[in-house]
Amino acid sequence: MVSDDEFVVEMEFSTRESVIVTIKYYTIRKGVGYWNKVFEMPSGVEYVVDLRQRQCDCGEFQVDRILCRHIIAFCANQLLDW
Repeated sequence: MVSDDEFVVEMEFSTRESVIVTIKYYTIRKGVGYWNKVFEMPSGVEYVVDLRQRQCDCGEFQVDRILCRHIIAFCANQLLDW
């Protein structure tokens, strides 16, 4: 059962990984904390990554439909399976 303000699990999961996958799916679907700023080094240029909208400020992801380096970096930093 999922409400708008909290995440409630009313089922048993066989593994820790399945719990993590379920929580990540929920948060991406709801847009909870899955946009952030990514800074390119050494230039320091800032890009906003929004996984829910499948967008990155660089525009590569929207045009090519292939994950750009900013989305991959964000997912790696958040321990998400990109």
